[in-house]
Amino acid sequence: MINIAIRFDDPSATSNHALEQEIIRLLEHHQISATFAVIPLHEGRPVEKDTAAHLVEAEAAGIIEIAQHGFRHFENESLNGRPSELAGIDTSTQSNWILDGMDILQQLIGHKITGLVPPFNSFDDNTLRAAEAAGFEYLSAGFECHPSHPTSLALIPRTCNFCELIPALNEAHAYRFAAPAIVAVLHHYDFIESGHTNARLSLSTFDRLLGQIRQLPKVKFLTLEALAATRSPEAWQAACNRSQVIRRLPWRLQSLLPKHCLPTGWLWTQLRIPKG
Repeated sequence: MINIAIRFDDPSATSNHALEQEIIRLLEHHQISATFAVIPLHEGRPVEKDTAAHLVEAEAAGIIEIAQHGFRHFENESLNGRPSELAGIDTSTQSNWILDGMDILQQLIGHKITGLVPPFNSFDDNTLRAAEAAGFEYLSAGFECHPSHPTSLALIPRTCNFCELIPALNEAHAYRFAAPAIVAVLHHYDFIESGHTNARLSLSTFDRLLGQIRQLPKVKFLTLEALAATRSPEAWQAACNRSQVIRRLPWRLQSLLPKHCLPTGWLWTQLRIPKG
């Protein structure tokens, strides 16, 4: 089985709600659930029921899972030259931000938030401590970040952009013996309808791709919360560690190994690297 999670980042009080409503409509049409990583407080405005009714209704209907996308989604520090809101900040401050954001989102939907999606896909060990203390069950960021110690959180990294989903599926099919997972990330600016000049995806193409993939055998769409429950935190961390090993190999070897999906089962026992 190939598990796919769609992660749509950046819905907020100030985001393009009309575009979000269309995405939700298409997800519902194809009977697919996705994870919306919502910014609790953006440009000083908390996400509230009067401006985010579409999110509340979709979450209640099971079309989306709402995860927490940081707190304010601003670039506060740099992690190894990469932007980050949380990494580099002390544990106490991160904990306060995370708990404040969690409170806003839990007031919005009326129940516990289980997933943390750090802005810019970056975090550090202090983020993990704060997230564990807050009671999160999973954290979804990037392959580039990994903890220096075991964690009680299921670590589920983004594996590709949604526009790379077909190549990711082709790759995952080759590693289907290792129970591959794909986390395909979307942003508003990916859609031509957003008006962004570099957008590569239209709503009609999104609709078509969902329909095509939905019909594939042994492919299943899950929310990140449901995907997290398919493995123990230890198994997720082991999968991420194997991915880190792959990314340290010479590029010729890397080209023979998965880069757009995350094998969650044991990879090496059945892997056959071609000679020559």
